[in-house]
Amino acid sequence: MYSKIVILQTAFLGDLFLAIPLLKELKSRFPQAQLALVCRKGLGQFFIQTELVQKLIEVDKADSNSYQDALQQTKAWKPDLVVSPHRSFRSGLFAWRTQAPVRVGFRDWWTYMFYNRHVTRPTSDHDVKRQLALLEKLEMGPSGPSQVEPSLLTSIKSNAAFEKYRGAIALAPGSQWATKRWTTEGYRKVASHFISKGHKVLVVGSAAEKELGDMMKSKVNEVENLCGTTDILGLAQLLSVCRLLITNDNGAMHVGSAAGTPVVAIFGPTVPGQGYAPWNPKSKIAQAKVGCRPCGPHGHAKCPIGTHECMNKVYPETVIFSAEELLS
Repeated sequence: MYSKIVILQTAFLGDLFLAIPLLKELKSRFPQAQLALVCRKGLGQFFIQTELVQKLIEVDKADSNSYQDALQQTKAWKPDLVVSPHRSFRSGLFAWRTQAPVRVGFRDWWTYMFYNRHVTRPTSDHDVKRQLALLEKLEMGPSGPSQVEPSLLTSIKSNAAFEKYRGAIALAPGSQWATKRWTTEGYRKVASHFISKGHKVLVVGSAAEKELGDMMKSKVNEVENLCGTTDILGLAQLLSVCRLLITNDNGAMHVGSAAGTPVVAIFGPTVPGQGYAPWNPKSKIAQAKVGCRPCGPHGHAKCPIGTHECMNKVYPETVIFSAEELLS
């Protein structure tokens, strides 16, 4: 049976968080095994801190030498199983070069070169279930399949520094893709509504989104801009004490789900049916009915048809209504 298992996922933060149920299931089936995570630089420490994995190997995707270093570290660890939810040629090549005797990935025309166990990706399912489907080709393990409903909920230790924010409403207006960002005016109206009702409102995000948080504060002075002030674990700890997260389709949306925070997710160029909605029973989707959605798997730097209707037609009243439903 397997004693050293590598999970290979070098995509974005949200994709990595949607691998949490896969990590949990591997840990449940093979309790004696050590788990290592190969992921994008700067994203993996959370998984060590929460004990989801025992080993972390990070890659700088812009640096080919970083890939070589990561490969050497992985080979030296001598894994007997590599599981790759990431559907990229480079990840497939990496998996093959680890020399692990068992390598599992999704079936594609080129994957037979790299993986020796292939799973047809169930495109109609949520990505959590798609990733769990990779285990179909593995022995059950001494513990067998988990009977627990797959969950992103993660054991996150409380942080006293965030107690002052307990009960706050968090806004996450950023995204790697410009077209996935809801309007600043929309967020302004939502922030003003909840501040007028006596709620503390926070803006959260990465250091790269600090300017966006500053813009929000310039429009609504009472909001507190916390963008760039926490690492990923800190963001999860912060969101765990918040009463609600209102967010674009971004990494914070999935961090909030892992923290158990109710989520209102605003979808524009992407749609929940693509499989990346919050994996969270306490969530609601705000979206516009426009015929051009979805316009791609991620989003774009600019709207392909120049209207950005998918976001402009998500009205603040819709978001506020969904938020109030969750708060009640």
